[in-house]
Order: sequence, then structure tokens, then C-alpha cells
Amino acid sequence: NWRNTSSSNSIQISASDFISYLKSRTLIKTAQNLEEITQTNLNRQPVLFSGNLTSDDSHKTLFDNRSLVLLINGNPDISVTGSFAPTNANLTFVINDTLAFSASVSQAKS
Repeated sequence: NWRNTSSSNSIQISASDFISYLKSRTLIKTAQNLEEITQTNLNRQPVLFSGNLTSDDSHKTLFDNRSLVLLINGNPDISVTGSFAPTNANLTFVINDTLAFSASVSQAKS
């Protein structure tokens, strides 16, 4: 039998390690609030937020038609009514702490 079933290739990397890795290899934009995504036309790149980040219903459309990797050093909180589903968006959250969804969020997808 040529298959080895007892081998394990598990590599674990923390969010902070991944953020450090990205910082050393690519240009990362920084932002203090979600409005900066549209103000500086951030798209198709990693964006680093420091501190707690809160997204509510007024922010849903900020992510429309964007592909972003959101690197968050803090506690993000997504408080929306219904679903958090930006239009034509690809979002990845890399979080150093805990992502909190309010009880009113019924679906989150990108």
C-alpha cells in the first residue's frame, strides 16, 4: 500500500502571524474606519484596521463590488438587521481576537 494514513501535515498559524507575514511581503493599506474603504477606493488588497471595528446597516454598501482581505487587530462587531451580504463582493476577515455578530444577523456571506 503506497498511502501512508498515519502522516499529518497540520500547520497552524495565528492571525497575528499571518498579518506579520503579509506585512513583510506586500503593501498593506491601513484604515481607521470603514468609510475609508470608499473614500480611498480600496479594492483588491489587504486592509489593516487597528482597534475595535463596528459595522452596522449603514456600512453594508461600503463593501459592494469590492474584493478585500480585512486584517483586524481588535474586536470587530457586525451589527446588521437581517443579512450581511454585500453585492458582488469577496471579503475575508483575518481577526486577531473575536468576531461578534449581533443576534439580529440571520446570514453572513460574501
